[in-house]
Amino acid sequence: MQRRTTITTLGTLFLLWGCGGSPGADPDASAQAGGQDMETSKAMEIPRNPAGGESVDTVEPTEDDSEVIAQIETLFSSSEEYKAAFIALQTAVAAGDEAAVSELVDFPLSISVDGRRVIMNPEQFVNEYDRIITPAIASTITTQKFSDVLVNTQGVMFGDGEVWLSGRCEDEACETPLVSISRIQEAPKGDVEFPLTVDIELSDAAAKRMNKDAETLMVYVSYFGFATPAAKDMADDLGLVDLGSASPELAPRSRQAVFDGSQFKRDRLQRISGGPRVNINVLSGRHSSEDNILDCDFYEDSLATATRSPIPLGCKLLRGE
Repeated sequence: MQRRTTITTLGTLFLLWGCGGSPGADPDASAQAGGQDMETSKAMEIPRNPAGGESVDTVEPTEDDSEVIAQIETLFSSSEEYKAAFIALQTAVAAGDEAAVSELVDFPLSISVDGRRVIMNPEQFVNEYDRIITPAIASTITTQKFSDVLVNTQGVMFGDGEVWLSGRCEDEACETPLVSISRIQEAPKGDVEFPLTVDIELSDAAAKRMNKDAETLMVYVSYFGFATPAAKDMADDLGLVDLGSASPELAPRSRQAVFDGSQFKRDRLQRISGGPRVNINVLSGRHSSEDNILDCDFYEDSLATATRSPIPLGCKLLRGE
């Protein structure tokens, strides 16, 4: 069930602690990526693997990649920028060039490695490099074959989704999109029991405002259930049992939130009847304004229904649209 509202009554009960205050400082301007010399496509000697993994002798992106190129060109028209960014990232990570890797990032960058947080600028990225580009992620990057990448509307994916390269237009013509790192996250640990995906669809006016101000999105997810008679002392005034919550902040231009279910408190299921439910709200990150600027749909349904397919939530500007 979806309805449009700014703040829902049920969502407010669960999310009051998550909605107050500005979550962080104003983001810096996006770092400029791309522009690497295409000579990086040649195999080169690699001095070390900076993240502590086994050394890699060479980077040789010479495999047959015609199918991947065709997929990229179907979705994004031009593939040259994606392959250049792919090669540049592999080369920089394998060489341990932290600054070069940071130049390939579209800041602010939302990551899910060693906790969920937003990396605001190149300096923070370099300072936290070893926490972000872990040995496992470094290995995923340097061993990925371009011919084997997954390509979809989100961009080009390394491994099981640990790293994504996405393009954005710097002008209306968009003849040469800027391709950069749009997401870094740890690989999923085993099977996800309660996978939940939220796709946020902004109106044209909202997208223009959000992109102009490099504004982020906050996605608030609350799991809950109706208390059994035996557990009524553990429920709130509405007879609901809290089953956990999550509130990731998405980087500017990111429009998808993926939840692995790790915040779901399975040990409380015996306190509820009728199965677990989920409530989802979306607000702006309030970096460019002290107040939320979005009027978004909200979602509430059983967790079983919510995990069947991605949940689309539309957002428009709260004022001026």
